[in-house]
Amino acid sequence: MKAIFVESKNGYLAKDAEDDMSWTPSLDKKIFKLLTYAYGGVCVVSPHTYQLLPKKMLHEGDREFIIAEKCGPRSLYNLNKLYPNAVLIGGPRFLRAAYDAKVIDTFIVTTTENTIRNNSRYENPFIDELLNLEVRCTIKFDTMTIRVYKNEYRF
Repeated sequence: MKAIFVESKNGYLAKDAEDDMSWTPSLDKKIFKLLTYAYGGVCVVSPHTYQLLPKKMLHEGDREFIIAEKCGPRSLYNLNKLYPNAVLIGGPRFLRAAYDAKVIDTFIVTTTENTIRNNSRYENPFIDELLNLEVRCTIKFDTMTIRVYKNEYRF
């Protein structure tokens, strides 16, 4: 599965639990849309994030949004078997759970030029892991930089 997310310049994924992501550049949202379609249109989301997604996003085009569950047929492990190219959408805790379930094969991280108020609950949960992965691609824009990492779990 693909962990595609945006972080602030100071390493945070959100301002708070109800963040509408208005601090992210509009280009980031367009690239996210492009990537979700390019990877097949299946998006696996946390229950909380699903409630925050714009209704327009949920009902446009051919994207399918599947709410992950802690266990059972909609667990991250089982969804990864069915949809290995799905895009994961959620906050740090959800993304960390996906990493711990060993389902993330690719990280696509957008870093904006914006800083947001620090709240440790929303800090990028992969700071240490990404330091140990090779950046496969870097694309710089005026207001953001996108980096792609292939993830290899170390046993």
